[in-house]
Amino acid sequence: MADLGSVEMLLSEANCKLFNNALNNDKNRVASDLKISFKDVEFRFIGENDEKIVVHYDQSKHTDGDLKMKLLEYTGAWKSCTYTLVENKKEFLQSEIGKSYVRKFNSESEFVVKPHGEKKKSRSSDGGRGDRDHEEKVFGCLIIHQDSYTLSAMSKSDYILLKTKLDRDMHEEHVKLFDETTKKLLESEKLKSLLKDFDSKVYIKVTSDHIALVGNANTVTDLKRRIEHYFENESSSIKTVAITTGQYLLLNKCREKLLPDNVTSVLYKDHITLNGTKSELQMAEKTFNENFIQKYKSHFFDVIERGLRAESFSKEFGMAYDHIALVESQYNCAVEITDRSIDGDREKNGEDEVDDDDDETNENASPQTSSQVDIQILKGSIVQCKGTDILVNVLNADHSNMTGAIFAEFLNTCGNDLNYDLARQGFPTEFSSEPFITDAAKYNNRVNCKWIYHVYMERLDRRFRSKKQYITLKKCILKCLQNAKRQNCSSISFPTFGCGKLGYDPNEVCRSFIFAATEFKEPIEIKILTKEDRTEEIFKRTLMRRMQRRSISSFAKLGRRKNSLKFENSEEKIVTFTIHSLMGERVDEVEQDIRRKLDIVCGCLSIEHDVLACFDEVSDEFKSKLMKTLSCVSFQKDEGRLIIYGISSHLLKLKNEIEELCAKEEKNLNDLDYKYEGTKASLPKIIQLGRMIFSHYFRPHDSKSSTGPRKKVLLIKSDEKYKAVAEMVMKTWNANLARLGADARGLRHSNITISNIYLNENLDIYKDFRTAKKGFMEKFQQKNIKNPFPDLNLNRPQTCDYGHYLNSQLDKELNEVYLFHGTKEEHVDKIMHAGIDCRFSSTRTLFGPGAYFAENNKDARKPIGAKMYMILSRVLLGSAYVCTSPYGFKKPPCNQPQCGNMDGCSLHQFHDSVIGTHKDPKNKLVFKEYIVYDKNYSYPEFLIEYVRY
Repeated sequence: MADLGSVEMLLSEANCKLFNNALNNDKNRVASDLKISFKDVEFRFIGENDEKIVVHYDQSKHTDGDLKMKLLEYTGAWKSCTYTLVENKKEFLQSEIGKSYVRKFNSESEFVVKPHGEKKKSRSSDGGRGDRDHEEKVFGCLIIHQDSYTLSAMSKSDYILLKTKLDRDMHEEHVKLFDETTKKLLESEKLKSLLKDFDSKVYIKVTSDHIALVGNANTVTDLKRRIEHYFENESSSIKTVAITTGQYLLLNKCREKLLPDNVTSVLYKDHITLNGTKSELQMAEKTFNENFIQKYKSHFFDVIERGLRAESFSKEFGMAYDHIALVESQYNCAVEITDRSIDGDREKNGEDEVDDDDDETNENASPQTSSQVDIQILKGSIVQCKGTDILVNVLNADHSNMTGAIFAEFLNTCGNDLNYDLARQGFPTEFSSEPFITDAAKYNNRVNCKWIYHVYMERLDRRFRSKKQYITLKKCILKCLQNAKRQNCSSISFPTFGCGKLGYDPNEVCRSFIFAATEFKEPIEIKILTKEDRTEEIFKRTLMRRMQRRSISSFAKLGRRKNSLKFENSEEKIVTFTIHSLMGERVDEVEQDIRRKLDIVCGCLSIEHDVLACFDEVSDEFKSKLMKTLSCVSFQKDEGRLIIYGISSHLLKLKNEIEELCAKEEKNLNDLDYKYEGTKASLPKIIQLGRMIFSHYFRPHDSKSSTGPRKKVLLIKSDEKYKAVAEMVMKTWNANLARLGADARGLRHSNITISNIYLNENLDIYKDFRTAKKGFMEKFQQKNIKNPFPDLNLNRPQTCDYGHYLNSQLDKELNEVYLFHGTKEEHVDKIMHAGIDCRFSSTRTLFGPGAYFAENNKDARKPIGAKMYMILSRVLLGSAYVCTSPYGFKKPPCNQPQCGNMDGCSLHQFHDSVIGTHKDPKNKLVFKEYIVYDKNYSYPEFLIEYVRY
């Protein structure tokens, strides 16, 4: 072997490792760059960190200085630089991911395409020569220190390429943790699964306020996007949805049923805020729109009842509030109650209605509508009306044809000649225009009048309550009256303008007639005809109330002559009930139920007192206090008595206050006997038991028959109550059943005859019954009790099918029913006075000591022709337990079937009543028994005297 020489050379750790890397991966490139052959040259690395290079060479081909010079020139072009590491990147390089990356970085070469300008000659595929870009390996060395790293490359361009690669592979991003909710999501399995997929690619560090990600730029950016997307969809967010006032009221009732369980909400009067994740909110908003916004409907109707105000339905008025709450619970709706003046809002353009109260100079004038104008409400067709000078026809537009039910009647009666006359004149097309007039004689006396007036009406725009349209209607009626005067006519007949398909409110239409008649100020006979019973009833009621208001107003004016303070009735109100619900098809049913409840809660009370008899002599202070007491009701002053109207439960409170006022004022008067004929009384007498104490059908009675808070009133056969009770008795009577039982053995009763029916007006018992009923209502409204009063189904009493007049007044949601209770003559007065007391019931009865009722009359203990008695009672069955075998209950049993403790349970709720249906041959019960164990659960309302034959 040729003589060998050697040379040593010291390099930095990075350059030394870089040289070693180049030799291991591309010896040809090193040989080419140094212009040596590895047959003649051998490199060895020695030292602890391989920082010394020993070169052994063939001395025949190389010299010491020549080879050393080549190495210095070769390594002198290399670039090396040290950089300080930030914390997260330092931890990244110290982690297993980083260590693996460094090993790969130092062991592998990076292939790059040399940029233009660095061409290498090569032979083309066709044998010619050409220039093309060529790929070269780029070597680098990465050394990791305690707080820094050193990067080396074999050229400046290589260094730039490797530094760019290193920066790209050690890219750092942060994901902010905004709140505690976001931090809690770090523990979710879904996020853990997402991060696990990147465990081998990205260094992940979680701090108190962010997540640090270090790794390849593309991978880190992708992971950051996924984490932020997850947080955006899974972290809490807030969505605001605008709502109307009606929707706000309804949401108070049912919002928990409209939103998913994973979304919380906060309700405000004009919006609702939803709190949840983005995905949850998207689903919740969609559900809310589909199940609430799109299904939401509202329906309103007006009610005029003396003394009724919107405030009458506040909690302090008791029963009225409870009944509306009962409707809301039953139908899952919300009822909004507002009121407005009975005369409507006055228009700002100066078109005010005439005030009922004239100036002092006119206080002797009588009401115009009562003395100068005769208004009659009649049932029948307008075209068949007789004895009138003018008939009024109504037309409304439908595309190019004039239509309407009234016009159709006139057209059918008068023939096509009428249509021809109107077409020739031009059909009226403006609501406020003068009426078109045609001569009735032209139609061969087919209508019994002199003239026919034709007016045009628009359909009511319900969106804006249509105040202007009602004002226009008043003008239209007034123009008809003025034309009648010009034609010297003394009578005119109108239909009920627009109360059919055009949608006008009968109350408002009737008031429009009254206004026009008052404004007209001329004597004329006005007939208003309708075919509808309900419209006729509303017109008559509105007209009567208007006349009553004028009478009261006149009384107040006359009273001012002796006292300076006016004693005037509070202004009557139109109460508007708006039903907000998600069941548009049932709003009519809800309206009818509310109207039925109003019949129950509205009442009247009449008070007689010497102070009221000499009202002209009382002090202004007394009047002022009395007016303040009566501010929330309507009243009527008449010959020494005061009749007040309003919510029945509130009238009881007013009664006590009026008693105190009258007692104090009586002391201020010297002697009242000479001012009022009759017995002087120091306390008021209730002489009119109205709806305040009982249902609305209990009418006031004459004061001479008053005996206090309890009365037994004989009903006449034409009375609706008498008819209803009689129907229940006769329809539920079964001659075959009446002969069953030991007491009836040998009797042959085939029928019964009712002798008398009495109404029991007992304030004390009814107040207790009403208190019990209020408890049932509160139980019905409790949301934590599902279906508190199940339907009676097959055990529904027969009495529910008859006597609709009475049954319509019951709260069927509470399973309130009418039932019979047979009794002996000697017990009648006790029951009518104190009710059916369970404490005196026999302990040997089938179902324990309680008040027993039946769905029909089964008492057969007296012979033919003997006078017998039975009570028809209101009974609150509530939740009824059906029992098929005898059991001595002390109270209704537990309502949990799995509980074996029956009526001794102390853990669960109890039923309210028992229905006995036992039919065992050894202890046969032919009739259903309905038993309540609380005296206050029944009210003995009617006493029936009858005989069997």
